Amino acid sequence: MNDIHDNDLFDAAMRARYRQAAGSVSPAARARLRQARREAATGEVRKRGFSWPLLFGGAAAAFAVAFGLNLRQDALQETNPAAPATVAAAAAEPASALDQDPDFYAWLGSSDAELVAVE
Repeated sequence: MNDIHDNDLFDAAMRARYRQAAGSVSPAARARLRQARREAATGEVRKRGFSWPLLFGGAAAAFAVAFGLNLRQDALQETNPAAPATVAAAAAEPASALDQDPDFYAWLGSSDAELVAVE
C-alpha cells in the first residue's frame, strides 16, 4: 500500500515539474513545435531553399585563407633565402653520437630496454 502512495506522490511531483517547464517555453518555440508536429503528422516536408549567402561566404573565407597563406610563404622566403640550404646541411650531419654507436642499437634489442619501456 505504501508503494502505491509513493508512486502517486512521485507522479504528482513529476507532473508539476512538467507543467512548470511547459509554462516557461517561449511562444515562438511553441509555434515551431506545433508546426513541426503538424508537418510530421501530415507527412508534409517543408522544402528549404539553398543558402547562396552561406555558399559565397564560405568561398570568400577559403580564398582569403589561401591568399593569406600564400603571402606568408612569400614573406618567409624573402626574409631567409638560405634556409633550405642550411636545413639540407643540418640533415646531412648526424643527429647525435648515439646514431653512430652500435652498442646503443644492441641495447635497444635487449631485455633491459624492454623493462625501461614498460616502466
